[in-house]
Amino acid sequence: MIVQPDFCEHWKTRLLVEITGDESAPMAVLRLWAHCQHSRRCQFPDMTPPQLASICRWGSRKPACHAALVKAGFVEKLTPTGFMAHQWDEHNAQLLQKWRAGEKGGRPPLAENPNKTEDSGKPTDNRPITGTKPDQIRSDQTRSDRSERPDQTRPDGQPPSHAPGPSPPSPLEDSDRMDSKDQSFGSGGLDGLVATLAKKMTPRIGTPTREEVHQYLRLAFNGAEQYADPFYDAMEKQHWLDRNRKPLTNWQSMAKSYASKAYLSQGR
Repeated sequence: MIVQPDFCEHWKTRLLVEITGDESAPMAVLRLWAHCQHSRRCQFPDMTPPQLASICRWGSRKPACHAALVKAGFVEKLTPTGFMAHQWDEHNAQLLQKWRAGEKGGRPPLAENPNKTEDSGKPTDNRPITGTKPDQIRSDQTRSDRSERPDQTRPDGQPPSHAPGPSPPSPLEDSDRMDSKDQSFGSGGLDGLVATLAKKMTPRIGTPTREEVHQYLRLAFNGAEQYADPFYDAMEKQHWLDRNRKPLTNWQSMAKSYASKAYLSQGR
């Protein structure tokens, strides 16, 4: 049974309260809807007004139960007799569909599924492949040199020359390229590439080496590396402890802050 969140403030609910003068009158609607779900229907051609009042536990409220619910729009009269819960089947269409499917037996078994494909007769298990692989050669066979194929020689009969391709750059060339790129950055702010590389260097717990401090400040901003040694020496004296005398867990942030303050103090 579906009850909308605005049921208590719906205009029909407020109208029923005004008709009866009782704030608890909407409970009669919920009891009627519960009876519909239990009966799996919303139309009751044989229901009489006293039966409706009994289902809703109307009691001594005035006016009569069927009159108040019909006036508020929760119930409709059937011809010639009986009552129907207004639009209960529309609000619970999904629930009614499941009931109808259950009466027909529900979902068909897998063996009776019409969409199941027939067995093609081919094996589906992982059987080992027998025979010789396309690229396998027996001991009594020899393979001709691929260089002797006609399509592998030039028109003059000479084997094709394979010019060596460009060799990958060495780590030294990469570092030189990075240094030249750092020099092209301005004196202020972080370049997009350097900022990305700096963010990828996640903080680690422990004491860094002097080389690690140099490497990080080299990527922080242009000119920061010159403060690597002073920062490292200062932290060595403090035994790499923070202001609370606890082991430092993010030395990168402190190194960058140290270099920034030292850079700004020079008035550049």
